[in-house]
Amino acid sequence: MNMNQGWLFHLGEISYDELNGHYATYMHAKAQSGRGAAQELFYDEDFRKVNLPHDYVIEQEPSQRYNEAQGGYFRDNAWYRKHFQLPVSDEGRRIVILFDGVGRKTEVWVNGQPAGKNDSMYNSFYMDITPYLHYGEEDNVIAVHIQNEDDAEGWWYEGAGIYRNVWMIKTSVTSMDVWGLRIRPHKIKESLWKVGMDIDLYHMEKPQNVKIICTLRDENGQDTMSVSSTVLAQFGRNNYTMELVVNDPHLWNLDYSVLYEMVADVWVDGVLEDSVKEKFGFRVAHFDPDSGFHLNGKPIKIRGVCIHQDHARLGVAVPANVLEFRLQQLKRAGVNAYRCAHHNPAPELLDLCDKMGILVLDENRWFNCSEETLKQVRFMCCRDMNHPSVILWSIGNEEPLQSTKMGRELVRQLREFVRRIDPLRPVTIALNGGFYNSYAATESDVVGINYRISEYKKMHEIHKGKAIIATESGASDNDRGVYFEPESDQVSKGIRHDYSTAYDKKTTSFGSSYREAIREAETHSFIAGTFLWSGISYRGEAAWPMTSSGSGILDNCAIEKDNFYMVKSIWNSEPMIHIMPSWNLHGHNGEEVEVWIYTNQEETELIINGQTLGRKKAERFEPIIYSVYYQPGNIEAIGYSNGKEVVRECLNTAGAPEQLQVQVLNDATDSGEDAYVININLADANSYELTDSDAKITCDVLRGGSLLSLDSGDPKDTSSSFATERKLFSGKLQAIVKVDEFASDVMVNFSCKQYQLKKSIHLTPKKAVATHRLAVFESGLELREFRKWPDALEKNAIDATYNFHDMNTSEPAIMHHCRGEQGEGYEIYTGKTVIPMISNKKTIYLKFENLVGDVEIRVFHDHDCWPNPVPAEYLDKKEHFILEKKMDCIIELEGFHAKEKVNIILLVKRDGKFALDRILYSVKEK
Repeated sequence: MNMNQGWLFHLGEISYDELNGHYATYMHAKAQSGRGAAQELFYDEDFRKVNLPHDYVIEQEPSQRYNEAQGGYFRDNAWYRKHFQLPVSDEGRRIVILFDGVGRKTEVWVNGQPAGKNDSMYNSFYMDITPYLHYGEEDNVIAVHIQNEDDAEGWWYEGAGIYRNVWMIKTSVTSMDVWGLRIRPHKIKESLWKVGMDIDLYHMEKPQNVKIICTLRDENGQDTMSVSSTVLAQFGRNNYTMELVVNDPHLWNLDYSVLYEMVADVWVDGVLEDSVKEKFGFRVAHFDPDSGFHLNGKPIKIRGVCIHQDHARLGVAVPANVLEFRLQQLKRAGVNAYRCAHHNPAPELLDLCDKMGILVLDENRWFNCSEETLKQVRFMCCRDMNHPSVILWSIGNEEPLQSTKMGRELVRQLREFVRRIDPLRPVTIALNGGFYNSYAATESDVVGINYRISEYKKMHEIHKGKAIIATESGASDNDRGVYFEPESDQVSKGIRHDYSTAYDKKTTSFGSSYREAIREAETHSFIAGTFLWSGISYRGEAAWPMTSSGSGILDNCAIEKDNFYMVKSIWNSEPMIHIMPSWNLHGHNGEEVEVWIYTNQEETELIINGQTLGRKKAERFEPIIYSVYYQPGNIEAIGYSNGKEVVRECLNTAGAPEQLQVQVLNDATDSGEDAYVININLADANSYELTDSDAKITCDVLRGGSLLSLDSGDPKDTSSSFATERKLFSGKLQAIVKVDEFASDVMVNFSCKQYQLKKSIHLTPKKAVATHRLAVFESGLELREFRKWPDALEKNAIDATYNFHDMNTSEPAIMHHCRGEQGEGYEIYTGKTVIPMISNKKTIYLKFENLVGDVEIRVFHDHDCWPNPVPAEYLDKKEHFILEKKMDCIIELEGFHAKEKVNIILLVKRDGKFALDRILYSVKEK
């Protein structure tokens, strides 16, 4: 069940009383030891309501005060809380909560009890919360504490928060464990395949015979064959193996990404207790020391990019269909591989790579053999090994220990640890050292090289028996639409301080131009391929006032830079031609400029304002360069092959802005999880784009959705991420609009006040299968434990002594929307509660919503305190309300303190006027 909706969020820490005294210390040493916001009874009505995924760091404004490696964003600590109810029918089932990604150091509490911890923001993790839950109408609370302050895992913008999906998994007593069906298809000869299955079964009771049936379904969903086994399941996790032999399956490859499905059914005493389905693919991925990478026996050059996961003003909280948009943009350039730099990706990304035919290098963040890191590596492999797109595991990146014997031993042990889980895929580590002598590279299955492109031949000579892949190359800084060098110094110690031009020119000491990096990978057969740094620009790794790195063939909004077309001209065979720079170079009339043309044709011709500059032969890894003097008008490039025109592009100098152009770049559903990606620009009357405009654009979502991001890709834009108005950068802006669940249409207005231009769009999201969600429950700390006693004739019944444990004389009473009766005397209701935690700066009240009638209310300390604290003074408070119309009434609880047991009595006159919506706690500032 999806748990993304209905969370409560608080930025920063929440203070709580010092642990002092016997009682406080005694109770803290018990199971339900949560303090502050970790407690079950904690007033969280002041928390902000958010839905997931949520990155709270991107909501801050960057500052020069904070870590520039992280983009100048302060990564504070935070709390999340979620209230929910479970039906009585769930009692006896196993309940697991699965987090796809939370950052960074995470503690999870359930109903005040510690449920688990995780120390990395990048791995998925889960915990069994069965022992801590309430059922029926009682409130459950999950509290998540995130610690980030003065800490980091990466040297780039990481964001923070519950920034990926959260799931609740309900199973029977005997079921498959999380990631409990792991499939190992292995070709044994000719067209014959052995499909091994590692099965983790979880059993909650005494030993029991269990039958497991695994059924293979083809790409059309048809059952083809099955195998069964009867096993004895002990309490806890049980591991088993099973096998199938498959003849001549259809193979997964980059062009035909066929996926099979394995279904594991769990039967106990003839009853189907659980059924799990896992997609996988048949394919042979092989790295050869001399001929590089082969997929299903066919040599394929890996043409990859390294990617960090943030996007525009989404930060790292990126919806799955925006991930898909990013991948589609990369595929347009001819990219066929994705390196998850430098951490586990969102699981949805791997689903997309399986579907789209993109190879993946899956990487873990930490490089050591601690119990915590081994857990992260195990979770990465167990979660991801069914994906045919994953061809290589990476256990680290550019670790200083790589050039030591300690580093070599770490690689060896991590490699063997991975092999125990997945013996089919090779293991690498991305190195910028440790290549020689007997260091880290000697223990890698595949040698991963970051940069050092001039040393490929030397590496090959030293590691004759090992395949080599360029895990990182390039790192050419370039900003979209910037064509003239700024006057300030661009780079200091490899970190830029200002814009970089869009030309592919080396700007870092350790890297190279993209074309040089691609050339070295493509022209050496023993290099399996390369992963360019980077595919998409990302926040961080810049010096103020820059907040983003300039590398990337796409900017941080995944809008094409000129280098996108350079890569496309080499990696994509579809006829193409591209001219740079833009022909809106205002202020540069008469100046000499370089015109670069990227094409995959044999030769080009350049024409400016009707005058040809002749034809030039194309070289595969180089642009065709013309030196010209800029004059407004038009510039046209024509690509020829075999002397015939194949493709052309024309750019025009734009006139005055006359229209707002809006392009919707993807589809979205009404699932409540999707978002539209929309690009905006200004154009003149002829629809010529103003590629150099910096006009401000306002975005208003009128209905059916909400604005998640409005960004231009400008690395110097330090304004608020909540802004609904933003400047174009190099003529472009991008809006990301999340679609409300079940929305039938989405209306968005764009306007430019400067030129009095407007554009409205009406979008119709596709209908989706309803998301199976855990229902949102807003408790508001409502008091529910009340009982009704026999009616009394005397008013002094409110002062009588009641046995609050007597289940026979009284009966359960639902005070929610309670209505009184007419007759003689008084109705009597009693309740009990424990005072929740609140801030010392606030006062707590009991709030009686929409109360009407003649009601006397008594609130007093329970003298049977154990195991709660003894009050400093036993208080007994009364209020009498005589109301002719409904109104909210409050009783201030001055003198009552957190965790004290309190009793409540309502004496209601039986005149038929009494009504009450609910009783809850309320808090006000002192």
